Amino acid sequence: MISVIIPAYNEENNIKACLESIRSKFYDDYEIIIIIGGDDRTYDIAKEYGNAVRDNESQGAGPARNKGSKLAKGDVLVFIDADTVVNPHWLEKFAKVFEDPKVVASGGPVRPLEGTLIDKVLFKLNQDWGYRFTSFFHIYQFSGQSCAFRKSVFDKIGGFNEEMSFLEDTEISNRIKKEGKCVYIPDNWVASSPRRFHKKGYLQTLWKFLRNYFYMIVLHRLPKEAYFASVEKKKD
Repeated sequence: MISVIIPAYNEENNIKACLESIRSKFYDDYEIIIIIGGDDRTYDIAKEYGNAVRDNESQGAGPARNKGSKLAKGDVLVFIDADTVVNPHWLEKFAKVFEDPKVVASGGPVRPLEGTLIDKVLFKLNQDWGYRFTSFFHIYQFSGQSCAFRKSVFDKIGGFNEEMSFLEDTEISNRIKKEGKCVYIPDNWVASSPRRFHKKGYLQTLWKFLRNYFYMIVLHRLPKEAYFASVEKKKD
């Protein structure tokens, strides 16, 4: 069984599309857990699709994901963001990969849900080819927008690092790789909103990522910055 876990903060405009896309015609052994913060109608929408849990205590996506994992009944935990939609075979492809008992983690590329040609090119370079390139060096970037972990191993290593509010998905990807096999699935795409990149700006965002990758991967120091802090203060 797969447990799909979704952190959602004031996502009433996006959560329905996300949940509708997960209703797979090709894989049906799954549950959906939505950890909901904020004060809009996200809970009212989400409760029709799965186990919707109100949560205004968790500070950030990592703690919310960990809270969802504690409620999960599945052997595999799959995480996705609330402003993201999946391809029809998304769960099926993850289930297939985890048939190998050596696999502990998996992920795939992220496309822009809407946007310009620039969005498509930059997403392809960063959130597909970039992921593939670094995986050759055993540096994994399984995005929180679409990543999967074997629950027993996820629990063993303590889940997401709750001290981090930025690159926590990359950090756990490279911590869990010590426990087994990691698999990148090139055709298991999701499409996610580029809204935060538009508000923050691609150049500024790229510099922030590169700086903090250096801190974490080369200097082995945890990033202290917040994820799109200027945007998160104003939820949309």
